[in-house]
Amino acid sequence: MTMRTPLLDSPPRTGRLSIENSNLRVTVRLAPRRGVPSVRVLDKRTDLELSAPLCGVSCMWEVLQRPESAEVELLGIREVNEWRMDLFFRVGRPSVFWTISLELEEADLIVTVPWASVEERRSAQFRLIGIHPLPGLLKTRDTLVAPLKGGALIRPGTNRAPSRDSVRIYGSQPRWEDLPLLPVCGLIEGKRAAVAAIVEDGECDAQYELDLPGDGSGSGDFSFCYRYQWPDPVDPIDRKVRFCFLIEEFASYAGIGRRLNAHMREVQGVSTLAEKISVAPFIGDVAGSMVMKTFHGIKDLDRELGDGCFHLHQTFGEAAEQLAKIRAAGVEKAYVQIVGWTQDGHDGIFPERFPVDGRIGGEEGLRRLIRFGQGLGYQMQVHDNFVDSYVRDHPGVLWRMWGEPIGRGIWGGGSCYIIDPRKTGLARIQREMERVKDLGVQGIYYLDAMAAPLEIDYDRRGFRPRRAHSDGMIALLKLARSVFGAVGTETGFAHVARHVDYVTSAPFRMHANRYFLSTPAIAAVDEWIPLWQIAFHGLLIHAQIDRHIPSREALLEAAEIGAIPRSDFSGANPSAGPLLAVQWSDDLLPMLRAKYEILCKRLGGNRVAFIHDHECLGNRAYRTRFSNGCSVTVDYAEAKLWVDEHEVPIPPVFDLPLDLLPN
Repeated sequence: MTMRTPLLDSPPRTGRLSIENSNLRVTVRLAPRRGVPSVRVLDKRTDLELSAPLCGVSCMWEVLQRPESAEVELLGIREVNEWRMDLFFRVGRPSVFWTISLELEEADLIVTVPWASVEERRSAQFRLIGIHPLPGLLKTRDTLVAPLKGGALIRPGTNRAPSRDSVRIYGSQPRWEDLPLLPVCGLIEGKRAAVAAIVEDGECDAQYELDLPGDGSGSGDFSFCYRYQWPDPVDPIDRKVRFCFLIEEFASYAGIGRRLNAHMREVQGVSTLAEKISVAPFIGDVAGSMVMKTFHGIKDLDRELGDGCFHLHQTFGEAAEQLAKIRAAGVEKAYVQIVGWTQDGHDGIFPERFPVDGRIGGEEGLRRLIRFGQGLGYQMQVHDNFVDSYVRDHPGVLWRMWGEPIGRGIWGGGSCYIIDPRKTGLARIQREMERVKDLGVQGIYYLDAMAAPLEIDYDRRGFRPRRAHSDGMIALLKLARSVFGAVGTETGFAHVARHVDYVTSAPFRMHANRYFLSTPAIAAVDEWIPLWQIAFHGLLIHAQIDRHIPSREALLEAAEIGAIPRSDFSGANPSAGPLLAVQWSDDLLPMLRAKYEILCKRLGGNRVAFIHDHECLGNRAYRTRFSNGCSVTVDYAEAKLWVDEHEVPIPPVFDLPLDLLPN
């Protein structure tokens, strides 16, 4: 980094400087000697007052090879106007320089670290690792809103031991279970005020910094990582956080989610679901459909070389028989994704996909299944993947620092390696997509494996930061939309979810604790909340998946968050081996019909609405209010559902004992 910082005259040793508008006052208190100045932010509407040091920084000496906090020196202050001031810093004499800009915009405080202001003068010996603007500003004794999984509440006042943790937004492979989907965090102060912190720029290198000192208080806000290791490439972009001060009806976690929803629409240009449907009406069909994945074949999942046995779950002809039964049972609309259709089944040969496996029915059998499902009125698509490779030397793979391809698990094809689609070649991928389209599929094209944590690519042809990994996935999604008209994926990391029309398996309460690792941040969670669903509902379709067989709990959760239901199935007589979906039984039909009748027909109008409010009523009961005026109340303890204060009977079909193979 070689940018130059303008050095100003030394600042006053003591005193105060302020910027102010009708809503907020920001006061910088200058520290004596070389101390870091502090900042106080006052919301004049509620008298909420927050304070913090202006900056924290970590650097690394080449001889030590570890990040360490360093003493910051204020060099100068420039008052740009009554709403903005720039503060100039350095650390080490004379090594690293940077600027922090504070700017007011209505009820928002925008904090920016401009890339052009960052300079390393002794980068061979001393390098910048991270900058933490306003560390601890979001400190409270009430409630923290954390970007863990789909959203979480942490109440520092509960009896707990001291704890600190850093969570990398959009994940890190050693801690992928954190699933930090959103670049937002916040605090809530009773019912009078809340603050949302939204990362506007630099989200791929943002970290959620949680500090619970054990005294009944706690803080959680964002820092920015410039490097993770000594040789890392530095992403040459500004880093920016917008602190949004919320009052009245927005002073809640629902208000924080709504603020992010508005930010995505108004600042980032994300279209609403209604706007997407007006362009591609078949998206609206999915909004009123049940999602089903038909699983056909897979190899053993524990073979690093991919040399396990193939297990046939069902042929294309058998899947057609099940779809006919589902249609006869009363499920009029379905979005069907065909899984495991490629050679060697699910995750067998990606990023290749042809030929279609002959043991399942071959290409002609697949075409017949697609035509048959469409004849039932169903939207038929395939489950596809262009970001995983089961070939170690694929030209698209990302590389570790020490010269090995970056892996992320073992599936049917063996060890799996991460791909940047742009390195594969988008023209090549487009030809493959056109070949898939020629099978006769229509509707929202599904691309798997977008839940991977972002990685740095240490390719010897040129290092690439984490944002480049994100850009590669976004380029793939945009290409898919241009070919198929709409695209969907899984899990819902915000950097990709902003570019899709459908997301499945965004984690919420039922699935939040199903993963293996418990990190310090996850251990601090008091309550899981639908923050992701509030932020993205009305922008895309999202599906709630059964944990195993269709259940009353899954139905209630889908109703609570406005999701469409998803139920997957394998064949009636799958061969022994890994089973990723429930074994088919005709006893499933009444359950599928019940979910369709309630979630798709009765509550289908909620898809294009926004979630206006969500609250816990106590004892596992929750109420969601949608912008179309609909109110949905669910009671998990009593297994009951109300719509607009009227109870909706749930058929007793979910109580039937089923002797089915576990997945």
